[in-house]
Amino acid sequence: ASIDTDTELGKRDYAIILLVSYTGIRSCDIINLKLNDISWKDRSISFVQNKTGIPQSLPLNKEVCDALADYILNGRPKCGHSYVFVRELSPFNRLHDSCALNSMLRRRLSDIEIERKPGDGLTIHGIRRALGTQLIKSSSPVNTVAQVLGHQSTRATRQYISVDIEGLRMCALS
Repeated sequence: ASIDTDTELGKRDYAIILLVSYTGIRSCDIINLKLNDISWKDRSISFVQNKTGIPQSLPLNKEVCDALADYILNGRPKCGHSYVFVRELSPFNRLHDSCALNSMLRRRLSDIEIERKPGDGLTIHGIRRALGTQLIKSSSPVNTVAQVLGHQSTRATRQYISVDIEGLRMCALS
């Protein structure tokens, strides 16, 4: 609610934050997301993951689709690039790297008077980790969480399990 979605920049930032919050998509994949990666009919995005080279398809809920559509139709600068998210100022190239996304998040946190400190997890990757942790806490199978986060194996997903203290207590012997 703190992002002014009446501005072009607000529309972009809101769409990015919703996208990562609901899908757990990596920063590098947000930056490389192209307009034709979005299937409006199926409410999904499909792309080849930058980190693993493996194709990924993720569903989008109505809120994310609406935010993306609002940005693309009403906030995205008119340019010849096929990337979804572009710089707010000319030249309208794609965002350069994950630092651009974390700078945006830091600016948005500052707007609501949340001060970021090194190692506090308030990053785009931190939002991804929070989604993974929530999925584990809501009893989603580890295989499902691994697929959503685009992990090649459940080994990479194990770090999210250790955060679920209540779930670990249920598994502990008396």
